[in-house]
Amino acid sequence: MRDSQFLLEQLPSVLREALWLMGRLFFYTHHMKSMTCNQLGGACEHIFSGETFDEIAAQSQQHGKVMFGANDGPHMEAMSKMMELMKSGEMDSWMAAREAEFDAL
Repeated sequence: MRDSQFLLEQLPSVLREALWLMGRLFFYTHHMKSMTCNQLGGACEHIFSGETFDEIAAQSQQHGKVMFGANDGPHMEAMSKMMELMKSGEMDSWMAAREAEFDAL
């Protein structure tokens, strides 16, 4: 381990950072699950990643707020459909189905 640490210290900082980023990418792609905005009832293929469904649901909500602020037409239409789910009382079962989809990944 000491020899590898010494070798790592000899690398230029750009290469050390690249190796660190590659390690993080490996971690995220092998320990996290991903779903798209579309899979979560949205209107695009933006990818949300997290270890839990709650994490990606929070990311999706934040994305929805940004799209709402931008008055993005397709996302506004998707939000309207989500509102209908809430009004009909079907939101809990819809969310449970999305969480089951996440768990199956």
